[in-house]
Amino acid sequence: MKIGKLLRETRLVAGLTQTEMAAVAISESFYSKVERGVHNIDADTLVEVLKANHINPVQFFSRTLDGPMQESPHKKSILDAGFMVKK
Repeated sequence: MKIGKLLRETRLVAGLTQTEMAAVAISESFYSKVERGVHNIDADTLVEVLKANHINPVQFFSRTLDGPMQESPHKKSILDAGFMVKK
């Protein structure tokens, strides 16, 4: 699912207007264009918008997947790097 479409669905379920959803980080005009797929939003700004509206970013991003996650052939090297594992 595209980020803009998911933002719109999430906003509507939360009962928020575009103005309310965008107010913390971006203009309503830009936000509207993100929802319509005209503009892209960077990850930092998206997470800021989500958190300000009490939307869990992890749950939000998990809904962008079109199917089950495939195990990465690089899984061991990523985990060995330690940046994904809390100690």
